[in-house]
Amino acid sequence: MKKRAVGLSVLMVVIGILVYFGVMAAIPPRSNLVEQPILFNHIRHQEKDVECYDCHQFYKKYAVAGIPDTELCYSCHKSDKDLKEKEEKRKLHNYFTKKIEIEWQRVNTPLPDDVVFNHKRHVVKDIECQECHGKPEELVDTRRLVEDFTMDWCIDCHHKEDADEDCLACHK
Repeated sequence: MKKRAVGLSVLMVVIGILVYFGVMAAIPPRSNLVEQPILFNHIRHQEKDVECYDCHQFYKKYAVAGIPDTELCYSCHKSDKDLKEKEEKRKLHNYFTKKIEIEWQRVNTPLPDDVVFNHKRHVVKDIECQECHGKPEELVDTRRLVEDFTMDWCIDCHHKEDADEDCLACHK
């Protein structure tokens, strides 16, 4: 009788462990969050009619979209009444007054060195930012919306959009 109780206890512990790890595996990891020096709320900016190109000013002209510098952020926020009261805005004010650039962390996975990506080539084809970057305007935090820009992911889109699939179109 005692052996049976011990065996049943061990079985219950094993089942408990399996259930725990099964539940943990079903919960999406938070590794897609990107720690930024200043919390950036895309929703709040979207509500104020700030467009992608207001901050990412180079995406129509150059290969890279660009990340806003401290001066650009401050030019919009310098007249905020709560600039020195709210922690994140106070951080921006400190960066600006100390003439330090905000070290924004890259949100998208870097592409391999042999890949040549050009935002402008996609913009002239009227491809919206959200096609590749998801919907950052619906986020209160900064996270990776697309885990990986894999070759298969890009080729699927090129095929669907009848875009150039020649290797040299994207690889050097």
